[in-house]
Amino acid sequence: MRPENLDHSVGEGTLTAVLRTAGAAGGHGALFGLTAGHVLGGDPQAGFGNRVRLAALDRNDTVLLGRAHSWSPDLTRIDRRVSLDAGLLSLDEGALGLVVDELEWPLGWADARAGDEVRLLTRHHHLPGRVIDRFDTDVEVGDPPLRYSLSDVLCCEIDGGSLPGDSGAPVWDLQQRLVGLLVGQAPAGSPGNAIVTPIDRVLAWSGCELVLRGQALMAPDEGRGTVDPPLQASAAPPAQPQRARDLMARTMWGEARGEPDARTGMGAVGHVVLNRCAAHRWWGKTVEDVCLKAWQFSCWNVNDPNRPKLVAVTDEDALFALAGQLSQELLGLTETARQLRDPTHGATHYHEASLPLPPWARAPGATECARIGHHIFYRNIA
Repeated sequence: MRPENLDHSVGEGTLTAVLRTAGAAGGHGALFGLTAGHVLGGDPQAGFGNRVRLAALDRNDTVLLGRAHSWSPDLTRIDRRVSLDAGLLSLDEGALGLVVDELEWPLGWADARAGDEVRLLTRHHHLPGRVIDRFDTDVEVGDPPLRYSLSDVLCCEIDGGSLPGDSGAPVWDLQQRLVGLLVGQAPAGSPGNAIVTPIDRVLAWSGCELVLRGQALMAPDEGRGTVDPPLQASAAPPAQPQRARDLMARTMWGEARGEPDARTGMGAVGHVVLNRCAAHRWWGKTVEDVCLKAWQFSCWNVNDPNRPKLVAVTDEDALFALAGQLSQELLGLTETARQLRDPTHGATHYHEASLPLPPWARAPGATECARIGHHIFYRNIA
């Protein structure tokens, strides 16, 4: 099938596979189509939530609609050195079920080594090839072209090479296991003619697992076959200290309890706190440090009338009780699972939409990445 970002297109690509959030048995979780990241985000104006068409090859009557969810590389960044080119588009289970029998499903996934024989599943053919080596390379996409760098990806020699629109095409080994997805043609002088992102790196980045041949889309334990999933659900992270849960809940409540959708608004603030923790910048490395960093979250400012309420609130307040539940949930997720659910798409800053644009939002590289309730969210802030 052929994915294309309808809102900011750089052309069609090819669907690699279908992923689901790990441990999504019993109908819980989400489904994603996998393709090359530059298919979804090759235009720097592309945004999370853009409409994505997924059309069946040579059949105008079979078209699914999804939404761009996440991708790498991010061409809005100044530093465009990345280790994978991959993108996820959210898909509806019911719609995908209509074409489930038309898709080619792998039997599992595997690492690929130099010398391994592989097959590139293009739109029209299964092309034989082999893995040459891993290498670092530059890639150009778009018109005018933008350049980014890929590190430690697979260089393959594919008989006949690839064509425009093949980006995202799956690369299988001879046991019909997915080993990677096609990025595109390798530049002149490379040891092979094709650049391939290894699938193990994609699964680690996304926190998802493959939907395999013979499995139901959302209930692998009740599937049509007995193929075991290639990944187990991530182990639960260690328990978080009570102080971290409490401080994050108070920050979420103090900053966003007045949002039209309090759950989503407070959850977005919680994600910002954890994105700052993950960044290990001057904002702090722990929940406690990030929440209490001076002049960062205004609800904690000593002269803010909100602070006395923030300190005194208890679970008798329904919204604070909700904030406590959200804090517990977020701190209980693995980092990859949390990133996948992050509605801010990696934001570390935000401001009220009604206020003038702050200086940090006008800095080079600053990228608006979400609008949730009364707040605008940003990433790539120095």
